[in-house]
Amino acid sequence: MRKIILTRHATAEPERYPQKDFDRNLEDIGMAEAVRLGKYLLAKNEKPDAVYYSSSNRTSQTAEILIKEAQLDSVLRVSERSLYNSGYLQLIEQIKFFDTEHHTIVMIAHNPGISQIATALSQDSYQLSPGSAVCLNFAVDSWSEIRSGSGKENWYFIP
Repeated sequence: MRKIILTRHATAEPERYPQKDFDRNLEDIGMAEAVRLGKYLLAKNEKPDAVYYSSSNRTSQTAEILIKEAQLDSVLRVSERSLYNSGYLQLIEQIKFFDTEHHTIVMIAHNPGISQIATALSQDSYQLSPGSAVCLNFAVDSWSEIRSGSGKENWYFIP
């Protein structure tokens, strides 16, 4: 059994020229969304083996807050530049190469890719809002066995 918690970064400040999109930070509301998600994971007793996240400021900040609030201090943290604005095909390739020792993974990324991957892997349609997450279960022995439509929703969180 494998479980992935697909998460969209929390609400970020608007784009402002000449600031780069990659460098945008969370707004106060986004920080509160990430806190709520972390507390939700703690209440659900979710203990992921690893948290993979885009290395952009807003996803890194979302990950840091989530990890703190869910009390996941010892979890493996993997900042991946390749998750920045990735499409769902790139995200699927990332998932296929997760360590087989890891049974539960949090992936924090950007729309539209994160919503597309949630939709592609499940039998439902998702449009993840900032700071939301969907947990999908897969009846497989390794991440490389995951296929479109094979995920079953465990829970869906909207802050």
